Amino acid sequence: MRKYNSGNTNTIIIIIVLVIIVAFGVWWYSKSNSTSAPDNSELNVDVNLPSGEGDTTSPSDDGGSSLYQ
Repeated sequence: MRKYNSGNTNTIIIIIVLVIIVAFGVWWYSKSNSTSAPDNSELNVDVNLPSGEGDTTSPSDDGGSSLYQ
C-alpha cells in the first residue's frame, strides 16, 4: 500500500508539473503571438490601402476585427 501511494503521489506531482509547464508555454506562445499579430495586421492593412480600393479594405477590416474577437 505504501509503495502504491508513493507512486501515486509521484505520478500526480509529475502530471501537475507537466500541466503547469504546458499552461505556461501556451500562455507565453499566445502572448508572443498577440503582440506580433496586431503589427502584422496593421502592416497588411497599410499594404492593402494603397493597392486596393476602399471597397476591398472595409471587408478585410471587418474580418480582422472578427478574428480578434
